[in-house]
Amino acid sequence: MPVVPYSETCTALKTAADFLRLPWSTVATALVFLHRFQLKQESHQLQPNELVSVCLFLAAKVEEAGLSTQQLINDVSRSIQDAVLEVGTST
Repeated sequence: MPVVPYSETCTALKTAADFLRLPWSTVATALVFLHRFQLKQESHQLQPNELVSVCLFLAAKVEEAGLSTQQLINDVSRSIQDAVLEVGTST
């Protein structure tokens, strides 16, 4: 499994958060979770969409942002696919 750069995972998280229209406090909390995870786990088996979903889910619960699990899974997958398509067509 190829390693995805940290910066791309951060961008994917911000893209998904924008797509979900989450408050900035929730996005900041999710980025902190992502950063701490990356510091502790030098190599991990999670795909970027899984990691982004977990960080956003936990942040939404901590910050008490209304977010259903089904909405999160569907929208994160869709936003990441859209971002990949945009990058693929711009080169």
